[in-house]
Amino acid sequence: MARIRLLVRKIKIKIMMLKMRGNSNTEGLIDLINYIPDNLTMAEVGCYAGESTKMFLESNKVNLLYAIDIWEDEMDNFKKIRPNHDFSIVEKTFDETMKEFNIIKLKMRFSDALKSLPELDFIYIDANHDYEFVKDDITNALKKVKDCGIISGHDYNNQSPGVIRAVNEFFGEPDVIFSDSSWLVKLNKKT
Repeated sequence: MARIRLLVRKIKIKIMMLKMRGNSNTEGLIDLINYIPDNLTMAEVGCYAGESTKMFLESNKVNLLYAIDIWEDEMDNFKKIRPNHDFSIVEKTFDETMKEFNIIKLKMRFSDALKSLPELDFIYIDANHDYEFVKDDITNALKKVKDCGIISGHDYNNQSPGVIRAVNEFFGEPDVIFSDSSWLVKLNKKT
């Protein structure tokens, strides 16, 4: 019976992921992936159940991915929408999905992961969308991305004003905004 309940929860998570990302969101992320160069060492900050993580890895553009997430609902953002939401199931789904891939999972905040990260080619931010959190994630990304690297993220849209505000404060506007509301900035820190 416990096994059936676990299976039902996993199915509910898959359905929720499909609703969250949808076809246009998947196509937008594919466009972003097609835009980035090959042979990347990257970090994804905010991995949830691993759908975008898997897409990055299956593209064969990423040699090594650092998956950074706390896998907790510390502000009850999910519980407000879905009272029975269980991050332990989300994390188990992520772990099962990632078994076959070359990743380093860091279950911690991005700020705590900095000491464990090398210099990175690409960082994709899709964690807490509140302004202060996005601002901190971009600040941390700038510490770890190469001089001519790429910082990108998700939810540059009106439903996430904190993302827009933080991205615009750091970069003006993104170089590219994709149909899934992912944003991308190419850095040139040598100038």
